[in-house]
Amino acid sequence: MKKLPILLATASLLALSAACTNREETTGHARAHTGECDVSLQLNVPFQPITRAATPEQQEAAIHSVHLLVFDGKGTTDTADAKFAYWRKAWLRSGTTYQSTLIQGERLNIYIAANADEDLFNNLAVGTTWSQAKEQLLLTNHPRDFRASLETKGLPLWGQLLNQTISAGSTRILYTDVKLIRAVAAVNISVTATNFQLEAGYISSASNAGYLAYEPAYTGTKGNNIYITQPNVPANTQYTKDYYSLSQSEKAILNKFYIYENKVGPNETKVILQGRYSLSGKTTFYPLALRDPALPLTQKQPVVRNTKFFIQVTNVNGNGYDTYEEAERAEEVNLTYEVVPWNETTDNVFIDGSQYFFIDSRRDKVTLPRYIGASHKLYFSTSYALTDIKMKLKGGTTAANETLDEHARFKLERKQEIDNEGKLHHYFEVSTKLAYEAAANDLSTTFEVSVGRLLFTITATQIEGADDDWDEGYEIGREL
Repeated sequence: MKKLPILLATASLLALSAACTNREETTGHARAHTGECDVSLQLNVPFQPITRAATPEQQEAAIHSVHLLVFDGKGTTDTADAKFAYWRKAWLRSGTTYQSTLIQGERLNIYIAANADEDLFNNLAVGTTWSQAKEQLLLTNHPRDFRASLETKGLPLWGQLLNQTISAGSTRILYTDVKLIRAVAAVNISVTATNFQLEAGYISSASNAGYLAYEPAYTGTKGNNIYITQPNVPANTQYTKDYYSLSQSEKAILNKFYIYENKVGPNETKVILQGRYSLSGKTTFYPLALRDPALPLTQKQPVVRNTKFFIQVTNVNGNGYDTYEEAERAEEVNLTYEVVPWNETTDNVFIDGSQYFFIDSRRDKVTLPRYIGASHKLYFSTSYALTDIKMKLKGGTTAANETLDEHARFKLERKQEIDNEGKLHHYFEVSTKLAYEAAANDLSTTFEVSVGRLLFTITATQIEGADDDWDEGYEIGREL
């Protein structure tokens, strides 16, 4: 039984000053006055999905409103002691750049709250310390409220710029690449097992409250991104249940479950599947734990914000429990499933309605050594029928489902293999048909792979180097 999850992010900056130029009044905002400065923020929600506009995946990263909360850290040595001064609305200037005016000052901690209710800020009293304020910035929606308002309100997002100076005389400052973290996690569920029909899904012991702000002490870094290392759960948290029943046309539960952070242990969050096992013909319930593939199989994964667990049930070996209540109290039984990464490599997961396609590589090329017969595999899993997969040379007209042998030097094949545990894996294999020749004009080519309405490319290049010189990956092209 193999399982996996996840990763996340938050704020970096660059400031610059420029001479003030007069501009017209803008609806909802007056131009900066004496002692104030125009501030622009280029907001970035890391790991945005590559999908068609207006899909739920885009809505998970959408920004509908932005508020700036300013805390004065002058005279303090700890961020926790900075005092609340004021908040301002920001308005969309262009693209993902938002603009507002802030009062000049030193040692300012600027917090960015997107898609959050204004009432949260109205209740903050001037002089409230940050350690007190972050406890008040508490989200208390029921988990299903997020899916009900996803299109119009979006998911709550949070970012921060600490220890900033808006110098006297500064009239315009630009902060670039201000990263926002979703304040909730998400769970997607699909079933590729042919002997099980998914009827409904439950999230058991979902926290009924979560902090809008993340806890800096619970963060780590990966590349240019910041990710959450452990959950921050409010004191006296109560627990609730979320439920989603599939319609006849749905094959998966996608973009439906959004949950607050939660710890492993008593009241830990669980996924419970309700469905019909083909050999018994009766409805049965299966509990699933969230796990980290880098840890021992017995170690579970806490729910941390800005993560998505993409659960794929690949095999059902027998009945589950007769009732939801039994499954809620029990450990996993008779299921083989995976939890694949979302946040670190969001663009690996393509979703189209109730269908998905996941490929385990992310770079833009497959580089192969000089030998004839050199090859590399790109593993994938999908809810699409394998007959929906088409391969062709970029710009070509001949499409193949299993073997594309049209190019003189490279071949692309769709294959499958069974591992030592008896599990079936599907993959694309790119291989060389000729040895490297420096004078050859066909040492690189691009294949297009379409899956349903999705399209991505695999670029193959042969180099003079040996096996340890090559790298691999794929480039997401576009959608059909």
